[in-house]
Amino acid sequence: MSSHGSPLSRGSRLGGFEIVAPLGAGGMGEVYRARDSRLGRDVAIKVLPQAMSSDPERLKRFEKEARAASALNHPNIVTIYETGSADGVPWIAMEHVEGETLRKVLVGGALPFKKLLNVATQIAEALARAHEAGIVHRDLKPENVMVTKDGLVKILDFGLAKLSGPLSGGSDKESQLPTVTGTSPGIVVGTVGYMSPEQASGEKVDFRSDQFAFGSMLYEMATGRPPFQRKTAVDTLSAILNEEPAPMASVAPRTPTPLRWIVERCLAKEPRGRFSATDDLARDLAGLRDHLSEATSSASLVATEGARRRNVPVPLAAAAALVVLSAIAGALGHRWLSSRAPSMLVPTLRRLTFQRGNVLSARYAPDGRTVVYTAAWEGKPPEVYTVRTDSPESRPVGLPMAQVCSVSSKGEIAVLLMGDHTVDGVGRLARVPIGGGTPREILDDVWGAAWAPNGEDLAVLRRGPSGERLLQYPIGTTLATGDINLGSLNGGGLLSPSGDQVAFLQGGSLTTVDRRGNRRVVSKGWPEGEAAFAWAPRGEGFVLEGTRSGAADALYAISSTGHERILVNQATGFTLHDVAADGRMLFEYTNATSGIASRAPGDKLERYYEGHDASLLYLSADGQSILFTDLTEPDQLFLRKTDGSPPVRLGRGPWLDFSPDARWVLVKGGPRELDLVPTGPGIVKKIPVENVDVGDAHILPGRSGFLLGVKSGESQDLYLLGPDGGEAAAVRVDGYSSFAAGPLISSDGSRILWETADGHVRIGSLKDGKSTLVPGPPLVIGRDFLDQWSADDRSLYVLITGQNGQPARIDLLDLATGERKAWKTLMPADPSGVIFVPSVVVSRDGQSYAYAYSRVLHSDLYEMEGVR
Repeated sequence: MSSHGSPLSRGSRLGGFEIVAPLGAGGMGEVYRARDSRLGRDVAIKVLPQAMSSDPERLKRFEKEARAASALNHPNIVTIYETGSADGVPWIAMEHVEGETLRKVLVGGALPFKKLLNVATQIAEALARAHEAGIVHRDLKPENVMVTKDGLVKILDFGLAKLSGPLSGGSDKESQLPTVTGTSPGIVVGTVGYMSPEQASGEKVDFRSDQFAFGSMLYEMATGRPPFQRKTAVDTLSAILNEEPAPMASVAPRTPTPLRWIVERCLAKEPRGRFSATDDLARDLAGLRDHLSEATSSASLVATEGARRRNVPVPLAAAAALVVLSAIAGALGHRWLSSRAPSMLVPTLRRLTFQRGNVLSARYAPDGRTVVYTAAWEGKPPEVYTVRTDSPESRPVGLPMAQVCSVSSKGEIAVLLMGDHTVDGVGRLARVPIGGGTPREILDDVWGAAWAPNGEDLAVLRRGPSGERLLQYPIGTTLATGDINLGSLNGGGLLSPSGDQVAFLQGGSLTTVDRRGNRRVVSKGWPEGEAAFAWAPRGEGFVLEGTRSGAADALYAISSTGHERILVNQATGFTLHDVAADGRMLFEYTNATSGIASRAPGDKLERYYEGHDASLLYLSADGQSILFTDLTEPDQLFLRKTDGSPPVRLGRGPWLDFSPDARWVLVKGGPRELDLVPTGPGIVKKIPVENVDVGDAHILPGRSGFLLGVKSGESQDLYLLGPDGGEAAAVRVDGYSSFAAGPLISSDGSRILWETADGHVRIGSLKDGKSTLVPGPPLVIGRDFLDQWSADDRSLYVLITGQNGQPARIDLLDLATGERKAWKTLMPADPSGVIFVPSVVVSRDGQSYAYAYSRVLHSDLYEMEGVR
């Protein structure tokens, strides 16, 4: 045995384990099958190199990491049972897996996509669990992945790659072998063919280095060959640092496009270009695996056709959608989609944008070959760009913070000029030549607009003098009022091609109105703000992407008589933006996630938790605990410690408050019952309310009782309830019946603070019922939100949400003088793709905070043509 002297013989003992037979050997030592006589099970024992025992620090680190890895307890990670030392040589005993390495599985070449995604998803989920626990593998490769006969995946050697020793001797597979190891910058750790650029450079690595290695494995599983393999290790390192792998579209053209995107992102040279959380990577793969059977054959057809035409295919779900778009002709019952055209079987697809960020809106220009769009690329604020459908190069128009609404027949763009903190999506309408220039401002308080065919008149949805919504065409002539909604396209689908009808959503119905005010409901059942629609060519119906209550997002064709047909049952992730006169369509594919950032006392940097579609609720007084709900499970509450540990599911809501000591969550148990749910060990405490039906409730400081809100007509009355419940006592506070938001309770529990319907802040006493108005201008309704009293009860933290890619801001409002000062601006350190910072919670002392954000991981425009 090269590393240890003689090989261990059958019957030899290491601790409580009896050696049965050798299993394999490599640069990190020999592996034996052994029998655990105490528990009657087979184990695998790895005997580590002799060199390791001569370095006490490395041995200590190995033992620590081995314990951490064994604590992961994940079904796809091999469990470490025990560590020990024999004759000065350390060993570990681990779970014995019956199967073969992924390297052996790959001997036959590329894997079928179903098997590939099954294996890949398990690896990603295991990595996500390890990374969440702060453990980085650093030597992920096919040799360190076992696959059992029933398809179960197990990752080997967590925590060991840092400590692998240098090899002695040569090998004809040197690029498959571990290199010199260490943990300090300047020391290379890992396996040459799968290491990341930062590993190859000897730089500090983190979990994203594992993502790069995993991306290399994905590439190999899909194509049958490693992405950077060269004749020598030096050449391989050079390729990793300086070259891109051969495009998967040419090496394996039938690879589903979403999988290619995942691989490309994992193989980004810069760590920041990879996934910000491995859990997001695992979710993307799981979603692709779960939907593969619905669209694999369609995606393959599209990919093959796309490769011949030198066009980039759309994502998997969109590819399946576009293959069946040939059926829209029957759904609409008109000539604009010809069933006789051979190209209808496989539409031609082009990717139009290639940068990292978020597309906000996109429209065809009159020539039909220019697309004008707004996007926030590479963490920058939104800007207007143009791109030709026959060229991949986008050009800025020179309009920052402007959202495209419509392009006129005369080559002018109607845009909404958006402020840093736009309220409710409203902007200032302006017109500007498509080539750029100074915008000519037209109208304030506009949600969306569309040009008439004459290139002069505009249809707009604007805010009236009393806050009402006015649909006007032309400007000044009101055709409809009320809860009017333009869907998600800022007016892109407003006007019919002939200009004689306006379309909009109202009360969940797709509705049209002509210039005489005659209204007609075309289709019902669309939730407000969740549909994107465009007129079909010549005004012969609509194409609509949206969701009905309880159903998945889908693409629909709706005729002018209201007949509708589902074109794609699973359309999650892509959005319709425009339909050209010849039937070509603009689609956006989006992959988004949400997350929470927090900073606790003593933290120098913010911590980020992506992967949960988080709705932030409460922060404990010490800044150590966060309560949030996941929008995919809106009735479930999660508790997350700000030390980076995994979230804990607490149960179902509705949730009302969080005790300052983070020990209890207040829940509405029924109309006349409150429940105190423990966040740790303990039982639920029932708090009866004898005389009123509870609307909301707050825990009073010191758990001296509860402040209840009870609906009373259009207002809300206040009651005080003792800590053990019983009969609640009414509290009258001057002016509180006209509340708009609140109340917030002062730190001593004697006063409340709320926002009135006109935006002013009032402070009322719970003792004598008197209230005072905070001086100064009112808050901006829809933009400014009450957040928290300061610790000394002299100031108020006020939140301004971050919209359109802008950061959120917290101001401090002096309650005595009304003076307002900026306190903190909040945005993730990596702002790429962040489109919304909707909520912030601050501790009273200002020493800790947390905020939620939404990030677009991928957002790209595609054009589909070939439909006549």
